[in-house]
Order: sequence, then C-alpha cells, then structure tokens
Amino acid sequence: MPKVSILSPTYNHEKYVTQAIESVLAQTFTDFELILTDDASTDRNIDQISKIKDKRITLLRNDNNQGTTSASRKCWEYSSGQYIIGLATDDIYEPHLLEILVDYLDNHPEAVGVFGMARFIDDDSNLLADEWTQVGIGQDRFSHLRQLFNLQHPFCPVTGMFRRTILEKVGYFPSYLRQTNDMAQFIRLLFQGEMPILPERILRYRWRANNANVSSRTPENDSRLDFELFEILDLYRENIDSPQLLRKIFPEAEQHRWPLDKDLLSFHLAHLAIAFNYTSHRLYGMHLLYSLLKDEVTAKHLQERCNFSYTDFFRLAGEYPLIMNKALRDESVWLKSENISLKNTVEELGKEIQAMRSSYFSSLRYKIRSKFRFIEPFLNALK
Repeated sequence: MPKVSILSPTYNHEKYVTQAIESVLAQTFTDFELILTDDASTDRNIDQISKIKDKRITLLRNDNNQGTTSASRKCWEYSSGQYIIGLATDDIYEPHLLEILVDYLDNHPEAVGVFGMARFIDDDSNLLADEWTQVGIGQDRFSHLRQLFNLQHPFCPVTGMFRRTILEKVGYFPSYLRQTNDMAQFIRLLFQGEMPILPERILRYRWRANNANVSSRTPENDSRLDFELFEILDLYRENIDSPQLLRKIFPEAEQHRWPLDKDLLSFHLAHLAIAFNYTSHRLYGMHLLYSLLKDEVTAKHLQERCNFSYTDFFRLAGEYPLIMNKALRDESVWLKSENISLKNTVEELGKEIQAMRSSYFSSLRYKIRSKFRFIEPFLNALK
C-alpha cells in the first residue's frame, strides 16, 4: 500500500497534462500512487497520458462526461494510500510538495490535514506576480471556520493533503455540490481537527485565460454559488453544539444582547448570518429564524428569554433585501464595469491634458525667448 494517493480527475488537458504528471514523477518523496480519471475528454488528453510509463500511474476512464467531483470520487474509490491529495492536471507540483506535506502529517498526529501555498502561472507556464492569499497562515481551525463563513477562502484546495481515516469518517467530497464542494468538505474537516496552512509555496496554480478555470466567475457559477452557500451554512448549525464552540468561532456573539446558552445556539447563528452582508447568508438566517418561530414552544421561549417575537422577525424580513433580481444584479455588475472604464478614460484624458499643457507652455517659453533674444546681451552685461 502506498503512503500517498494522488487523485487526479482530468478533462481536455492535452496541453498541460504531461507537465503536470512529470511534476509528480519528479517528487523527492516517491512512495505514492497517481490515479487519473479521464472524464470523456474530446481532445488528445488520454494519448498524452498513455505516453508516460510508470508503474505508479493508473488511468481510469469515464464513458461520458460526469464532472470533476464525480471523476475525483472514482479516483478515491480506487485509492489505498494513508494520505490523500488531489492533482489538477493543468497545475504543477513543486519538487518538494509531497515531502513537505507528508512530513508535517507524520509529525503532527493532531492535524486532520495540511495545506501549502501556491503561486500563479499563465497558460504558457509563466509565473505571474500574484500568489495565493496568506490570510490563513498561522490561524487555528476556529479562525478558519470563521473565514469560510465570511467567504474568505484561505485554503488552496489542490495543495491540501488529508488523512484517509478522517475522509472515511466525514465522507469524501460531496458530489451534490459544484461551486462549494471544497468549502463544504473543509468545514466538515475543521469541525474534526486542525488543518494548518504552511507558508511554503509548493504548487504552481494555472490561472487560465478566458475564464477557463472551473471555478471562474460567470453568471452561471454565481447563481449556483448563491444556492449552494445557503445549503452549506447549515453545517455550522449541525456542528456547533456548545456556547464555548460558538464563542471560539464567532467572538462577536458575546456582544449579542441575548443569553448565550445552549438552547439558543441556532438563534445566535441566525443573527450572525443575517449580519453578514451577503444574500445567501441573510436568506439562511431568516429561514433559520422562521423555522424556530414556526414551533410555538420555541417561539414562546424566544419571547421570554430574548424578547424576540414575530414582530421582530417581520421587521427584519422587511429591512433586508433577501433576493436580488438577476437582471438587476447583472445591471449592477455592468455599471461597476462601466464605472471602472469611465474612471480609466478620465485618467487618460487627464494625462493627455497635462501633456498638452506642458507642450503648450514649453512652446510659449521658446517663442518669448526668441522674440526678446536681443535683450539677453544687455542683461548679461548688467550681471
């Protein structure tokens, strides 16, 4: 049984897949298996993979395109390694990636997983100026849970290595989510234990041109994102089982005017979600309050303990716009884009005007000096 299983769903990556696999074979840590599932590619992806001969490589195939998560789960079912990591076949492992992550998990049994940092490359593998956000480095799991709730994404998913035992416990990445399956999985794992982010840059993450990355911002992806975020927020309700845990994740809950007791955890979580300035969160918070108030016993309890009634709920429902019309959102995005374009145009015009002014005054100074040049000998004689 290999120490590490590398799970790699792949689709139409004939331009990149050879470089990705070669970066795995060049690892300083060699006790691994690489399992690829081709998701019915329409290019020469399989041909490129088949050219590489190494007994540690297994190539599986889907007869029809089923999506990245489904292909990844197929790899997972075939794998046997103690540690699990993914490989996107348009990315590149740095030579010490496996060694760094395996060494950390071997020496920190309390960690359920570990991540590294990534640098960005373009379609032609040129390094870009940006790198993955460092916001999660040095943070504990409670801070990470808060970051994910607030839509800060500290983890670079393709640098994450996890213990097989913990994935078997919480379940492998959910196939019923597309935009947020990584986020949902990380939330589940963080409720089990620590997942630190190491500062080492261990991967080159390819930022594809023309929004070719699966997770790129498109109207379709944004629509799915809003729905999926609403769904996975319930993971916090399912897993926060004590006031102490709520405080660790959300210290601001201490500022709420209601008792921070175990039987009011959902009530506090609802208000935390409503307070976050994002549609899916507000909708989830209102839905959670609505569910609590539907039960007459709970509604009476909230009235007595928190002085919160149906009237307060109706006020909140009228105060926050929960659902934004898609056409209005698209119009808002367009206006922001136009505003940026207009700002750039104004800046360019300002530069042109400044250049014209400089040219004009330079020409004027030359004309004045030429016209009165005969005075210069007299002025020089007076010095």
